[in-house]
Amino acid sequence: MSIDPAIARHRFGFGAGPEDSDAAHAGPRGWLHAQLAAPITKAPILALLPDSRRGLRKFPRMSRKLSEEGRIPLPLSHDDSGGAMVREVEARFREAYLPALALEASSRLTLAASTRLPFRERLVWFWSNHFTVSASKPQAWNIAGAFEREAIRPNVAGRFLGLLMAAVKHPAMVIYLDNHVSVKPQSSVDGMGVEGAFPPSSGFNENLAREVLELHTLGVDGGYTQSDIRGLALALTGWTVGDHGGFRFDAEQHDATLQTFVGRVYDQPGVLQGETTLEAKIFPDSKAARPLAGLFG
Repeated sequence: MSIDPAIARHRFGFGAGPEDSDAAHAGPRGWLHAQLAAPITKAPILALLPDSRRGLRKFPRMSRKLSEEGRIPLPLSHDDSGGAMVREVEARFREAYLPALALEASSRLTLAASTRLPFRERLVWFWSNHFTVSASKPQAWNIAGAFEREAIRPNVAGRFLGLLMAAVKHPAMVIYLDNHVSVKPQSSVDGMGVEGAFPPSSGFNENLAREVLELHTLGVDGGYTQSDIRGLALALTGWTVGDHGGFRFDAEQHDATLQTFVGRVYDQPGVLQGETTLEAKIFPDSKAARPLAGLFG
C-alpha cells in the first residue's frame, strides 16, 4: 500500500481526522490542491469571536476603569518598561482578557481537530507564526486572535504580497510594533486615539520596518542596511489605527519626503509610498530580493 496518503495527512495536515474522506487515498496531490482551491468561508466556531474593532474598544474603557479605581495613572507612560505600574496594568488586563484568550485558543484547536481542510489550516498556522504578533502588550491582548482571523485566513491561499500587506496593516501588528506612534520627525501623535491612554510621542519608530525586513521578507542577511531600515520606517509613518479600529493612514503624520530603499528612490504620494516600498518584486536589481520572489511568488 502506498504511504503517500499518510504522508500527506501528517506532513501537510494534522493527521487522519474522525471524518477523513477517501480523497487523500485516491490522490494525495489532488487532495492538497483542492483544499487551496476551496472557497473561503468563515468556520462557524470562529464566527462569534470578536473582531479587532470590537476588541480595541475595550482597551480605553478598561484603562479608564483602572484609573478611576486609582490603580493606574493616566496617561500611561511609554517609558516605564518593567516598572511596578506596568506590571500592575498587565496583571489587571490579563485577568480581564484571560477568558477571551482562552476561548480564542480553544476555538483554534477545535477547528484544527475537526476541519475538512487540514492543509489550509496548517498553512494558517504556518503564516500566523511567520507574521507573528505578541499579546505581550495589554492593548494588543484582545486583538491577537483577530489578527489570524482577519489578516491570515482570508489570504492564506493567495499571493505572498497580499499576506504581507494584510499583516502589516492589521491593528495588532501596528500596535505590537509601535507604528501607531511612528510619525515624521518633529511631529507628534497621541497614541492611536485611545482617549488619552498614552501621552504624545514624537519621531518615527523603526520596529515595524525592522521586523518586516528581518523576519517577514528578506531575512537578517538580506543585503539591506540600517539606512534601508530607516527609509522603510519613514515610508511607513502615518500607518496607524483608526479611532474605531482598523487600518488608517494619517497623511499629516506621514513623512512625504523622498525615501531611498535598497538602492531605489520612492516618491509615491501618501500611503502608496509605503505600499510600493513593501513590494519585494520591485527590486529587480536586488540580489537579496530574488530568493523571496522565488519562494513566495
